[in-house]
Amino acid sequence: MAPELQITTESSVAGYANFMMGAVQRGVGLKGLLGTASRNDVQPDFTAATSLADDSAALVGDVTARLIGDAVDASLKTQIQVAVDSIVIPAPNKDGTNGPQIANAKHNRVMTAVLLALASPEFIVQK
Repeated sequence: MAPELQITTESSVAGYANFMMGAVQRGVGLKGLLGTASRNDVQPDFTAATSLADDSAALVGDVTARLIGDAVDASLKTQIQVAVDSIVIPAPNKDGTNGPQIANAKHNRVMTAVLLALASPEFIVQK
């Protein structure tokens, strides 16, 4: 009923989620001064988060603390952690040939944690 709440629609929420997914995956900004570079100017660095990908609780704790702050509701952390835990990191095989699959699973865990934190009401709503 409040007028300020009427500016949010189903399509604006979906548009925000899609924009953030692209920003997290590909970065934002121009592709160089002339728009001819191979990637966007501003790229996220998930090196620290990727090092925590084996421990979902630590990963979620780090991501939510960075994006939302220390006063994150435990239920939000639990929901994000359940989603992160659903992405299984394969065990290294004997000949070490599944390194790319392990790296991909860790990357997907980080992307899931970041995107779910960015899409949470705790991140979106200014308090």
